[in-house]
Amino acid sequence: MARVPLEIVPNGVDVRAFARPGPPIEGLPVGRKILWVNRLDPQKGFEVMVRAFEMLASQLEDVRLLVAGDGRDRVVVRSLPPSVRSRILRLGSVPHAELPRYHAAADVFASPAVGQESFGIVLVEAMAAGVPVVATDIPGYREVVRDGVDGLLVPANDATALPPAATGIHGLGRARPWRQPSLRPAARERRPTRGMRSCPASRPSTTGCSPVRARIPTVPLWLWIVVVLVALLVVSGILIYNRLVKLRARVNNGWSQIDVQLRRRYDLIPNLVKTVQGYATHERELFENVTEARSRAIDANAMPDQAQAENQITRGLRQLFAVAESYPDLKANQNFLALQEELTGTESKIAFARQFYNDQVMLLNTLIGSFPSNVVAKTFRFEPREFFDIEDPVRAPSQVEFPR
Repeated sequence: MARVPLEIVPNGVDVRAFARPGPPIEGLPVGRKILWVNRLDPQKGFEVMVRAFEMLASQLEDVRLLVAGDGRDRVVVRSLPPSVRSRILRLGSVPHAELPRYHAAADVFASPAVGQESFGIVLVEAMAAGVPVVATDIPGYREVVRDGVDGLLVPANDATALPPAATGIHGLGRARPWRQPSLRPAARERRPTRGMRSCPASRPSTTGCSPVRARIPTVPLWLWIVVVLVALLVVSGILIYNRLVKLRARVNNGWSQIDVQLRRRYDLIPNLVKTVQGYATHERELFENVTEARSRAIDANAMPDQAQAENQITRGLRQLFAVAESYPDLKANQNFLALQEELTGTESKIAFARQFYNDQVMLLNTLIGSFPSNVVAKTFRFEPREFFDIEDPVRAPSQVEFPR
């Protein structure tokens, strides 16, 4: 397998932006400052921060709390005494580009989150700015801050633990310059390992990180060809199957239309025979043949039997109408004329439905017999259908001989 270098381009923390924040912010109160950057909600521990600051304010007269963020827990500040509340500066939602300037003004960064944190990006930003960090000892923060090295970790949801940690780290800051340069390499170190910023492979030394390279197995060309061919076969098979199902449904619908008209013809035949029988009593054999053909057509199951019986009915009806030509009174009978007209309309509907059915059968049988659709048809057991061929009474008139 070929080894292909992979460059990760994750969410970023610009270490250089926090190391060079720009001009200081004017109007901030004088004194030691603790910075909060986060949402004001229970998961982020803002109420814990407020209670801890109340205890810390009783110990340090010049301490201030800068709050960058907003949320529903902002009402917690209202419960503080006015002397403590006046030392909390609520900044609201601060644009991210302005955060480095507030980090530059802070002495300690505090983040007492109580919920699960996937990664403490706010901690990395504070470390990049060289601000000591006091955070809670939870999994996400524990991977960023080394307790006693990059900052201090305190128990979660414990407001009493924050003031000693803040004062302790502040004292550490008095022993050395408060702006801790050693924290910036620590921030760079955590940035690539936690996927916080892209690391250009061409300039690793200037960015403080090493390019991440991964081994990605290459897929052989023949395997891609096989995958594409299989995908094409699957798609083609689905399209052919859907086409077969559609044609089969149209064939079934066509036969249903034929069956409706045939049954209508079966209902008309007894009345027609009875009417003609009243005038031509000597045509008893003809009447029996028509009635028998009707019964066989009704009882037929197979398509050939059905077609044969229908052809016998057609020939019998043709003879009936020929006999009627010899009886003027029968031809003038209104009942006979109505039956003749209705039967003629039914025959036309049968012819139309039969044409539609046979057209669909031809399409279905052609698809079943063609390659590659015959493979799909055989797999899913699609069977060819039979054509419905019967005589057209108009094309084959019957010759009736009368006695001289």
